[in-house]
Amino acid sequence: MPCGPALGAHAITDVQPRDVELWLFPLTLAPKAKAELRAALGRLWDFAMWSGSLPVQRNPMSLVTLRGASKRLRKPRSLTAEKFQPFVTQLREPFRAVAILCVSLGLRISECLVLKWSDVEPEQQSHNQHDDFHANVSDKFRSPWAQQKRASPRAKTPVC
Repeated sequence: MPCGPALGAHAITDVQPRDVELWLFPLTLAPKAKAELRAALGRLWDFAMWSGSLPVQRNPMSLVTLRGASKRLRKPRSLTAEKFQPFVTQLREPFRAVAILCVSLGLRISECLVLKWSDVEPEQQSHNQHDDFHANVSDKFRSPWAQQKRASPRAKTPVC
């Protein structure tokens, strides 16, 4: 099985872990992109073993080490209250309401999008928080664990 052009026209069995490390190290890519390339080579090895082209053995790409592959290159940006105010005035409805809900209640967008009016309890100053984004997915597509989790009571989050 020939490998991609970056490693030449070598059979996949000729590609050694150290060669892959030496190839990946000087690339001017994000660490995560390098990890994805290593994972793609690993999947090629897995497929070759699965299809019977190679004997089942330890995947040599598991020996390839990439330092800092899970580290961020940049610090995540966040909006301060002062910067949020002019931003939210530029939004049209319903996006403005969604942004205010997310910021006010500390919700992720996926949690906000599954809210229903029945989830909000203004008298108790709380809302029912859904466990997952796919709250409306039929149970026949869920694993037994997910069905059990869905049957458990929803968490209530106080509204300040």
